[in-house]
Amino acid sequence: GSWSKASDPSGMCFNGTYCSQGMKRAPDLLRDACAAGFYCPAGTSYPIACPSGRYNPSPGQSSLSECLITPAGYYSTNASTSPTGLCVPGYYCPAQSTGPNQIPCPKRTYLPEYGGASLSDCSVCVAGGYCPQASAYPTVCPKGFYC
Repeated sequence: GSWSKASDPSGMCFNGTYCSQGMKRAPDLLRDACAAGFYCPAGTSYPIACPSGRYNPSPGQSSLSECLITPAGYYSTNASTSPTGLCVPGYYCPAQSTGPNQIPCPKRTYLPEYGGASLSDCSVCVAGGYCPQASAYPTVCPKGFYC
């Protein structure tokens, strides 16, 4: 992105801001700052969304590295300004997860809480029950079967 103003020799949009096509004035951080959830390298014509698995709570950021990695137990979708939500029961979300059911707990384990962060949050299935993959709770063993 650039702008044209005869009295300023630079003309390139500076980092943290964007200059729409045909802009005739120098950009400023009040009117042209990159919005939270996005970043704007120098010379960009439009904001670039922080990718899923990252978020950016602050306006005026200039690089992908300023999009924070979503912490374990949470996930973030595209252009997020904060972690979008907690991982759902039966699943866990390592850092930089992109959805609420990132990795299922393996069969023979379960996870009843929101916000599972790692495989160690999945508990071994209890006696008298069975746990298919992604179980939030053990299922009671049917009559006539041994679990």
